[in-house]
Amino acid sequence: MRSPFPIRPTWIVELRRHLTLSILLAVFVGRIVATYPIFNDTFDEAGHIRAGLEILQRGSFTIQAEQPPLGTLLLAVLPYYFADLRLTASNQLWGDGAWGRGDAAYFWKSLALARVGNLIFAVLLFYFIYRWTLLLYGARAAAIACLLVVCCPNLIAHASLATLDIGAAATVLIAAYFLWRWSRHSGLRYCLASAAACSVAVLCKISAIFFLPFLGASYFLAARWSRWRQTPPKEMALSWPGVLRATLFAAIVLFAIWAGYLFEVGQLVPPGHRYTSPFHLGDAASVPNRILKVFGTLPLPAPRFVQGVVEVLAHNESGHRAYLLGRFSQHGWWYYFPIAVAVKSTIPMLLLAALGTLLLWKRGAIYPLMGVVVILVLAMSANLNLGVRYVLPVYPFLIILGAGVLADKRPAVLVVAFLLTAWHTGESINAHPDYLSYFNQIARGREERFLLDSNLDWGQDLITLRDWANSNPDKRPIWLLYSPDSLDFKHIGVDATDGRSRVLVGRPNAAGWWAVFATPMIKPENTWFRDHPPTLRLSPTLKLIYVSLADLEALSGST
Repeated sequence: MRSPFPIRPTWIVELRRHLTLSILLAVFVGRIVATYPIFNDTFDEAGHIRAGLEILQRGSFTIQAEQPPLGTLLLAVLPYYFADLRLTASNQLWGDGAWGRGDAAYFWKSLALARVGNLIFAVLLFYFIYRWTLLLYGARAAAIACLLVVCCPNLIAHASLATLDIGAAATVLIAAYFLWRWSRHSGLRYCLASAAACSVAVLCKISAIFFLPFLGASYFLAARWSRWRQTPPKEMALSWPGVLRATLFAAIVLFAIWAGYLFEVGQLVPPGHRYTSPFHLGDAASVPNRILKVFGTLPLPAPRFVQGVVEVLAHNESGHRAYLLGRFSQHGWWYYFPIAVAVKSTIPMLLLAALGTLLLWKRGAIYPLMGVVVILVLAMSANLNLGVRYVLPVYPFLIILGAGVLADKRPAVLVVAFLLTAWHTGESINAHPDYLSYFNQIARGREERFLLDSNLDWGQDLITLRDWANSNPDKRPIWLLYSPDSLDFKHIGVDATDGRSRVLVGRPNAAGWWAVFATPMIKPENTWFRDHPPTLRLSPTLKLIYVSLADLEALSGST
């Protein structure tokens, strides 16, 4: 009997699917690029660009030795060739560097070109989330996964900056994807693909060497668990083809890392020298000191890579001043990242991921869930609590879990899933363009009471201040409470501001308008600014306080 409903030809279905994906990808890229002229360089961008320029100009890796070369190189290559951006003898971009000596137009052009370098990671992230979701849950869920990516504030925020975090998120996902394929289809094809993907991930950010071994091991254990349960212990035997593939995998990764460092050979500690680090290495039994003791004087391939591992471990050993829920700590808190993910993610995306975990346990949900668990657990055991960006790789896995709900055929579940997706989309549209400082309803309006650093104020909002100052010329001068001091404010167009003035005693020392940014405001010595209600709030990171002569006299009297 002929169906009463017309059957669409396969090519029409495929055309519609590709058209939908193309539109979503174009929107994703467009939302990223739209932020370029809105935010000035954040605290870390100049350092990453400088590291890439050093490789291009000198073939060396001394700037930011703790970071591998691939990610920084991609950030530097476009401004190097198309904006003639070069390092000076001081290795700086501000001050006597190219940005300090150039005009505002040159700064914006070269910064935008550096940020464009991360679009390749944004596109790869988009594609592999689609691909993995398609294999696990089907075409409808894969399309929704792409929509969740397009509307994820954290992914847009870090894809729009010249930093290494979106590269880490994309390459860890790709490596995890191929390790998953290899765990399910043993053979040379996915062995080689996994080796290539893991190599790229490690060359983008060193944290990949901590995440990927545990992810790979968990995938292989999960894939073989049911088989092992059904195999008597006496019949278990070592698979020599598997051993050979694992050896080939390790050899390719090591060789690729060496190639990434231009086949450099050298010593960590040359004869007659002592190893120096900006971080405290810990006691003699610490891991960085043990590595130096064993390998320090040996000729090594890619010694700068080993140095990078030592520096990352030393940084973790010494800790870093972090902020959470009104408190500061040098070594952080084990619960920092769960709280950061809870308040920095849209609530509907978290609900979708939780629903996907509950409903799809037997349909492969365990694999993306492993990605979330491994990354969070390892990050929670570390001492570096400097932003949700450190666990940015969890977001692709959360998205895959959330989109998987669309594989359920029950009408009630689908209605809930579509409503949550619509809510997630609305949250993202409402957040534009302040994706970096996005917080959900749990912390919104009181963000600085929860988190700081790159979660909220990464120095990106000077242009917001510039635009307000240009629209209100009668409000000059504007005094600044801003950190750090390295930027030349006039070179990026903030010429209505006295960029050299800083608060001296934790309270205003001049009458007029004070532009108070979130990161310095929360410091204990600046409690007056923190507790004083704003005259005007320009963004989540920036409030304006008008200080009159009477206020100054009252402050002097209280002193």
